[in-house]
Amino acid sequence: MPQSLHSAPTHRGSAVVVIRLTQSQLDDATALARATHAKWGARRGYYPNKFETHLKGKMGEVAVETWAVGLGRKVDSAFRDLSREREADLVIDGKRVEVKTWDVTGWQEWGRCVRPPQVPQLRTKADAVVWCYLEDAAVTIVGWST
Repeated sequence: MPQSLHSAPTHRGSAVVVIRLTQSQLDDATALARATHAKWGARRGYYPNKFETHLKGKMGEVAVETWAVGLGRKVDSAFRDLSREREADLVIDGKRVEVKTWDVTGWQEWGRCVRPPQVPQLRTKADAVVWCYLEDAAVTIVGWST
């Protein structure tokens, strides 16, 4: 198991995984967030189009990618290619996966929620949604919905 993977006991009785992003991974997520924010920052979206929101999402995507690769899964990281941003964030063993990441305070109230207008799009582009929250450079993967 890569050093950045750590299992945590539970979240509401369910096993969770905590990925502590390395500085290199944080730099990577920051560069990806800058690129998506530069493209979409002036447009209205499902969520606030602020750099911090883009960074939060990229940190979650990098963490789920790290977790899946660490498990020996075949991973196609579409989130790394701006020309593929209408696709699911990742394809893991042939399954299209969208990653949703909250900060720890938002997770308490809104975790496992998406804005209603986003639901039809998620149904067509993803087989599963992986739910995460972050606290500093630690991303907790709480679970998934299909």
